[in-house]
Amino acid sequence: MALAEKKYTFGNNGLEKKRAVASFQELLDQIRIMDQKLTMKVDSEIWHKYQDQQNKIYYTKAMIDRVNNNGN
Repeated sequence: MALAEKKYTFGNNGLEKKRAVASFQELLDQIRIMDQKLTMKVDSEIWHKYQDQQNKIYYTKAMIDRVNNNGN
């Protein structure tokens, strides 16, 4: 945030700078929340895809075992 404060300089009126800093802080908070939501969604999607693949592997192994047991 220090970079943002340095980039946007206002006149001698400290109130405007305080408003700018508060606005930047709000934006940072919103970005942090969006990042957390996105991270949770991606993690959830990865977990569901992983579980789906595990189920397919289990099913394939079961079918192979069934074919091998019927052939003997």
